Amino acid sequence: MISLNCNKVYSEVDGMECLLNYKAYNAGFCKILTHPKWGSAVYPATIFAHAPADIVSSLIQSLPVGEK
Repeated sequence: MISLNCNKVYSEVDGMECLLNYKAYNAGFCKILTHPKWGSAVYPATIFAHAPADIVSSLIQSLPVGEK
C-alpha cells in the first residue's frame, strides 16, 4: 500500500508473518510464505477497508469455512 505520507510498499508476506505468525523463507530475492495447513501452495493477499470493525468481523464470520 502506498500512502501520501509514506513511499513504502506494503509487504503481504511480512504482514502474514507479523499478524498471523506464519513462517516464511528466502528464495533468492523472494520470500516464500508457508501456511500451517497448505504449505507454500498459497498466495497472500490483504484487503484494507475503512469500515467499523464489528461489521467487518460479522462479514468474515458469515463466510463458509473453506473461504476464510
